[in-house]
Amino acid sequence: MSSKLERATQDHYTLAEIEKTLKNRELSYSYAEQGDLDIVHLIIDSEKALELAQPTEIQKMTVDLVWRQGYTLVETGKMLGVTPQAVKFNLGLLKVKIQKVLDEWKVMDKGGEVA
Repeated sequence: MSSKLERATQDHYTLAEIEKTLKNRELSYSYAEQGDLDIVHLIIDSEKALELAQPTEIQKMTVDLVWRQGYTLVETGKMLGVTPQAVKFNLGLLKVKIQKVLDEWKVMDKGGEVA
């Protein structure tokens, strides 16, 4: 197994769960602080999946503004000097990258080799 793709848990999460966790960071952390180990695992895997997706700088800024700070596509576009469509496009590309990481984890869990 490639150490680059290793994760902390063996749980399987969907893209929707990863995105929800990244969007609701404060709420997730509050549950984690109360001892919810399932949320702790989800937080760890969400952050790891985002890191392994290797987002571009603009995607990192977009995630921070839209998912973590809750700005709209229009507001984010204005801050980044791009159109709201470009913001949505960058988030869409990042979701594809994250899904690839999740798919690779599933292959690895089944004992397969990841290209």
